Amino acid sequence: MTIIKSPDVDMVLEAFEMIEAVAATEAISPFEYEFAFEFIKNSMLTTFPDYRQKFMRLVFSFFTRLRTSHERELKKDALACQQLINFLA
Repeated sequence: MTIIKSPDVDMVLEAFEMIEAVAATEAISPFEYEFAFEFIKNSMLTTFPDYRQKFMRLVFSFFTRLRTSHERELKKDALACQQLINFLA
């Protein structure tokens, strides 16, 4: 995780690109969650405009992958919640 705190912003972006570049439907590992959390936490306060644009693109792609990889569970949970609401009504 020390790479995330590196002063070389290009290296930090490239490291996160490796995490983000995995297939959109592949499950996200605990390491990837932790890496993404640290990346977002440590990269939010940058003053480089180009870096911020790339940062936002990568984070958006990661969250898209997160949503896609958990889509079945979300639908299943939504269905279970709806069934519970119908039962209680």
